[in-house]
Amino acid sequence: MTQSNHVLNINVPKGSNIRTTVTPTRVFKNMDYLRIFTQALQEIAKDKSYTRSDLVVLMYCLSICDYENKFTASQASIAKECGIGRTEVNKSFKKLRQVGWIEIIGSIGRQNVYFLNPRLAFKTRALNYGNLLQDFEEVAAV
Repeated sequence: MTQSNHVLNINVPKGSNIRTTVTPTRVFKNMDYLRIFTQALQEIAKDKSYTRSDLVVLMYCLSICDYENKFTASQASIAKECGIGRTEVNKSFKKLRQVGWIEIIGSIGRQNVYFLNPRLAFKTRALNYGNLLQDFEEVAAV
């Protein structure tokens, strides 16, 4: 069985362009996805200041964010899931906040609620990207 893909180009703010492949839903039914910008990945890859723990924590955060680019997790649970020390997770969160990849937007109990920068990646529908980006910029400006 062969399946065809269609390319969809969507204009987004500031002259950026998102290119995504649309595949029939039966292929990816019940599978999660994430759209990642190659420019952001290249920026991270070229920056030698990131530690292995920073990258592991960032990848884990990408994997657990919801469709509004938000996630809730304790540093202890992330440390356990990733197999690294809680101190390393704490340092990584400080680094990721400092460079602007994540922001704390609140807390639920002892867990922070984080917002993942949509300039790195997003899980929402591509048509909602502009609103998601605007929401993040408002949070980051505070």
